[in-house]
Amino acid sequence: MDFVSRLVSRGIEVALLQAMSPITSFRALIVWQQGMNLVDDVYMVTLRFPPEERVGLRSDMRRAAVSIPSNLAEGFRR
Repeated sequence: MDFVSRLVSRGIEVALLQAMSPITSFRALIVWQQGMNLVDDVYMVTLRFPPEERVGLRSDMRRAAVSIPSNLAEGFRR
């Protein structure tokens, strides 16, 4: 299953559950869940990078991916 299909299928299921109850945690946000899926995907893709890219590009991509759900969680708290 490709990345977009996985997001759509998970998003629809979660959206139905959210419609029935108020959101009390950032973990219930669809966008946070999708951000975490992106983190998983980025980590898997960057494992295949050549050794010379491990310090630079791989590190930058991983930090950028992790910042998405992190910022959403921080914003939810405010």
